[in-house]
Amino acid sequence: MLDHLRARIEAALAEPVAALLITQGPGGLQASSWPCTALGLSLYLLVPAASDHRLNLDGPDPVAVVVVAEGWRLEGRAWPVGADREPPVTLTQRPDAPWSVVIEIRPERLHLLRPGGWGDCETLTIDN
Repeated sequence: MLDHLRARIEAALAEPVAALLITQGPGGLQASSWPCTALGLSLYLLVPAASDHRLNLDGPDPVAVVVVAEGWRLEGRAWPVGADREPPVTLTQRPDAPWSVVIEIRPERLHLLRPGGWGDCETLTIDN
């Protein structure tokens, strides 16, 4: 991936402090806004452990999700961060962290939206 495109993607993912997670699975269609942070090309959301999103995300393989924030929409794969990995400190220090699970999302496609307008301005495909 070209360095300037990678930098634009990382900057876009780093902007929001919350994002709307959309999942589909055994828990039905779910759409909820949760706190988030980005590290590189990965986006992390703090989702309550009792949420139906957990039911949709549990399984051996990453699950297709859509995440929406002001200025962008992304399509990617998500899974709970396991005990073998350290989640981002900004999420684990939140007061609701003990009752929540950190979800990692690897974007596959990022749609940058038109500022103050309708529709996509640009679509970037991300090779992980």
